[in-house]
Amino acid sequence: DDHPNGTDLGAAPDDRLPTHAAASDGIPQLLPFQARVRRAYLWHPVQFGIAAVIFANFVTTAIDKQMRPADGSPTALAIANAEIFFAAVFGLELIANLYAHWLRPFFSSAWNWFDLFIV
Repeated sequence: DDHPNGTDLGAAPDDRLPTHAAASDGIPQLLPFQARVRRAYLWHPVQFGIAAVIFANFVTTAIDKQMRPADGSPTALAIANAEIFFAAVFGLELIANLYAHWLRPFFSSAWNWFDLFIV
């Protein structure tokens, strides 16, 4: 079966990038390398990586709220650094998504509005 983003779910382990046609999805190419960024953004391993970072952020937040480390402690510093890392990754993901899909397609998705609000 084919996945909506153009990858074959039964594909070889290299999990190839989606085809140009699947990645363009009728979105006009207005920016340099936009199709390439879109294909990379929609690539299954990239989406899985983003999901893994979201889960790691959830776990870090849960640890922070359960442990309530003292300000200035090594644990508090590690959590603060992790939060900076997560914010940077989520910001870059949002920028890549916006660049890949551009204005109208990007803002027509409720998930992208949610992402924009959260990040």
